[in-house]
Amino acid sequence: MIAAALAETAGQDEKAIKRALFDAYPFAARQYWPYAVWLNEIKIQRGLKPAKPQRGKVKYEPDPRQPEMFP
Repeated sequence: MIAAALAETAGQDEKAIKRALFDAYPFAARQYWPYAVWLNEIKIQRGLKPAKPQRGKVKYEPDPRQPEMFP
């Protein structure tokens, strides 16, 4: 929904972009946790805030100096 609104308003002024994002909000009440997540996602998708890495998705390479525990 956010990506679609941003694609529709590409190249337009800030007021038009904000209006399109306001109209695209899928829930009735603009309060509490869903609205906070919505606003946060807008900032991330517009490049105003870096996205946090997802937990559990980071794969670490073992240190080559560390011996194997269970050969």
